[in-house]
Parts: sequence; C-alpha cells; structure tokens
Amino acid sequence: MKKKLWRISAALCLGFLSLKGPEALAANQVLYRLYNQTSGEHFFTLDQNEREQLIKNGWHDEGAAWETPDKGDPVYRLYNPLTDVHHYTKEQAEYERLEKQGWRGEGEAFKTLTKDQAKANRSEIVTIKRAYNPNATEAAHNFTSRDAEQKNLIAKGWHDEGVAFYGYKPQKELAVVKICYAAGSKELANALRKKVEQGQSLTVKAKEFEGYRLISGSPELALSKVDGNTTVTFEYAELANAKSLAKLKDKIRKTTRLVAADYSSASWERVKNALKSSYDVAYSGNALQKDVFDELTKLEKATAKLVRVKGLTATLQSVEQVEEKNFNPKGWQKFGPAQKKAQAVLADPKATQKQVNQAHRELKKGIDQLVYVNDLKTLYQTTAKLKSNEYTRSSWKVLADANKMAKNVLNDTDVEQAAVNSTFKNLQKAQQELQAKGDKRHLKTLVSQGNQQQAKNYTKTIWDQLTSAISSSQQVLKDEEAVQSQVDEQTQNLQLALDGLEKRGQVNELEKIYREAKSYQAEDYAQDTWSAFATCRKNAQQGLKNKKELSQAEVERLMSELKASQEALVKVEEKLTSPN
Repeated sequence: MKKKLWRISAALCLGFLSLKGPEALAANQVLYRLYNQTSGEHFFTLDQNEREQLIKNGWHDEGAAWETPDKGDPVYRLYNPLTDVHHYTKEQAEYERLEKQGWRGEGEAFKTLTKDQAKANRSEIVTIKRAYNPNATEAAHNFTSRDAEQKNLIAKGWHDEGVAFYGYKPQKELAVVKICYAAGSKELANALRKKVEQGQSLTVKAKEFEGYRLISGSPELALSKVDGNTTVTFEYAELANAKSLAKLKDKIRKTTRLVAADYSSASWERVKNALKSSYDVAYSGNALQKDVFDELTKLEKATAKLVRVKGLTATLQSVEQVEEKNFNPKGWQKFGPAQKKAQAVLADPKATQKQVNQAHRELKKGIDQLVYVNDLKTLYQTTAKLKSNEYTRSSWKVLADANKMAKNVLNDTDVEQAAVNSTFKNLQKAQQELQAKGDKRHLKTLVSQGNQQQAKNYTKTIWDQLTSAISSSQQVLKDEEAVQSQVDEQTQNLQLALDGLEKRGQVNELEKIYREAKSYQAEDYAQDTWSAFATCRKNAQQGLKNKKELSQAEVERLMSELKASQEALVKVEEKLTSPN
C-alpha cells in the first residue's frame, strides 16, 4: 500500500479550520484547490494558512479555484474516516444521509451563489460542475470550474452530475512562476510554469533526476508575495559514475598502504589531507563526477610529490650510535660532515627528493670511508699490559710480534678496514694461545709430603707408585716451560698416590690362627664344611708367603674368612648323632 500524504482531517484535529457559521466568511473570498496525488482527492479551503500547511506536507497547490460570495446558499463539507477523503454538497438531505452512513459532518465550508444571483451576475460567475467515478473507492467526486477538465473526466467514464455550485471568477491577477532544472548549460527537463495570484506565496520543489544531484541549496523554495513573473532555477550536477568512483577508491586503497614513516612529514601531510577529502567524496554515497575527478587529480599530485626518506632514515639509524673515538681519524673526517648534512636534510620539511637522494649518496660514501679500529685498540691496550714472566717464552714471542703489528696499524692513518680486521684476528689468536706458566706451589708441598714417607711402612707396589709420582712431579718442578695444565695434571697424580698410601699389614695374629688351623684333619670333619675351611686355610697360607705385600685390610680379611670357616666346621661324630 502506498504511504498516504498528510490528510486534511489532521488539519481539522489541529484546529487549522474554524467552520462554525457564516459569520466566519468574508465577502468574495478566494477558494483554493489542492490535490493529493496519493488518494486523488481535490481539497477546497478558504484558509490561506491551511493551504500553506498542506503544501508543506506534500499536497500539490492548484491555485485559486473560484471566489465565493459573502451571501448565498451554504456548501457543507463531510469527512469519511474510512477512506480519508472529503465531499462537498449544498443539499441538506444529502448531507444528513451521508452522516447516517458514517461520514462526519464538518458544517459549512463556503457559500455558493443562488440561481437568481447567478442569473443576475451572469458575466462574472463560473459554474462548478460535479462528476462521479463509479469505480473509485476513494475520492469518487470531483468539482471543477473548468469545462475541459469536466469533459476529460466524462470521456474516461465518470458520470456527469451537472452544476453543483456557482461562484465568482477570480478577480486577482495571476503571476507566472517558471521553474527550470539545469546542470550547467544542460536542461534536464522542460521548464514548469505555475500560476499564482499576485501577492500570494508559493512553495516550489526541486525534482529528482537519475544520475544528478541538486547543488543549488534547499530542494524546497518558499516564494513569498509573488508580485510578478518569476524564474526559479534549480541547479544540478552530474553524479559520479561507477567507473570513476572505482578508480578513485582504488587510488585511495593503494595510498593507504603507504607508510607515513617512509616519507618526509610535509609531503606526507599533503597526502594525508588529500586522502581524507578523497575518502569523504568516494564514500559519500552521492559524489559528483566533478568532485571525483578533482579529488583523484589532487590525490595523484600529492602522491607524485611524496619525498621518500625511508632509505636515508634507515642508513642514518644504522650509524646513529657510532662515535668518532672508535674510528680512524682520516675516515671520520669524510663521514662526519656527510652525517650532519643527511640529518639536516631529513629535518628540513621542504627538502626535495633530489636533495634527499644526494644526501643519501654522500652519507653511504662517507660510511664506506670509515675504518673501525676500536676493537683492535681495546685488545691492544689489554695485551700490552700483560707481563712476559707469567707466560712461556714461545707463546709470549707470538703475542709480542702481534702487539707490534697492532701498534703499527693503529698509527697508520691510511690503513684499510681489511688490514685492521686481519691484525685484530692475529692478535686475538695470539692472546688466546698464550701459555701461562703453571703455579707450582701446591705441587712442591705434595712432593715434600711424599719425601717424608718411609718404604718400610708400605707394600712394595704402593711404595713404587708413590716414588714414581714424586719423580715425575720433580721433573715438572724443574721445567721452566711447564704450563698450568701440566702442573695440574702432575699435582693430581701425586695427590692420588698420596691418598692411596696404605700401610703394610700386621700378620702376627694371622700366623697364630694359621698355625692352629694346620693341626685340623679332614677325616675329623664333615666333607661339606671341610671344603670351605680348607680353601680359607690355603688362602691364608698363600698370603703369609707374600706377607710384605699384604695390606692391613687384606690381613684382616684373611683372618675373618679363616675364623668363620673354622667355626663352621662340623665333626663327623656330631653329624652321626644328629637327631636328623
């Protein structure tokens, strides 16, 4: 269902009309006609304020219909709340009948001349004819003072219901308002002409044209007190087409992928401003073709004038921490000014791409001239403080030669980086391969401890191990080239020998137990207990034969095993008398 325009019934509720009697009507008042394009209704009113309100709410103003007399027969108005339309009649019977059918009687709307009045003023009057549409559900009646309109409706099937009212011809002069629709020099439609009474107001509205947008201002213009022929021109501009919009949006997408930090602040600010206005136009939903072209041109110019500083910025950052003291003076004399110039260009918001590129080239050339000597200088200062008497002669000679070379390189103003790097590696290697003389103090103490021992207290094997370790340690103590690793190794060996010293065992008790065990005879004891005893007795015998090599632990072991096996012996007669 179509959305209906604001109806006159609303105006009644709001109190726009006051139709409570003939005393409200003035002599020869102008009756205005308005048209509702949704319902098809023609509405009549004497109230200029009501007329203007309806025009603002979408009704079409049809100007003055005719003038009504101050004296004559009343014309009544009714409102149908179901169809939302009005009807006019001077017949009291018809008025009452429609009220009974549900119409709402609204009283007298205006007056009509009587037949006698019409005859007396025949040259000044107009007849208002009524027609009926049998097929209409809304606005079934039409009232018009124009013969052409009546004939046209009848031709379309309306029923001619003859003369409804009489009124006077409008006496006020009419003015013509010409409404034009133009896009530059192009006329978008034929000019529309509206007639309006001199001194009256008129509201004109702009039309909508596909592919164009109104640019002249408000789409609705109120003309107050029109006093002559007037021309109103609504200016339009062509809307952007899909192709040009797509091109602008594509340019916007590509531009937004750029990184601000890669460009100078001034040139990026121009792009940022152009990007914002281009975005507003491209995504406004009703952009004009001219605006799209203008924004695309502006954005392209801004991006073309971008000053790229990414490379210069990165190179400057790479040498941001360099210090003059760490480099060869001659190379720094070329690098220093190039660095300052690059920093100045980068800080200049007006710097051109040519200036940035030139500064970058000079900076990279200056970097190439730098010879880094700090690592070599630091290493040389460290190795120069070392003392020769703390290292072996052979390893110290290598370091001394490398130190001499490093000193010469550091004093050479024309030295190249490759020579510095090579000298540093040689000196570093010589330092790493330095052989410190060993600290022999602990080894001397251990040798002294070993010399205090006596051979008679130990087994021959243990004593031989100790004397061998002492002999090797004495050789290391005499070696002036012995390094710490050699000293440590010999110290460890001697310490192990000393820790392994174990005194010779006391065999008197073992001999006593063995002599007693020799008196035992095999036939006196059970065979299974005798075998273990015989083995332990034999082991004791063998140990005593080599008693100078027995340690105390071995003596005690042999004694323990022999005693245990002896105690486990079971005599033969004891076994025979066993209850089992």
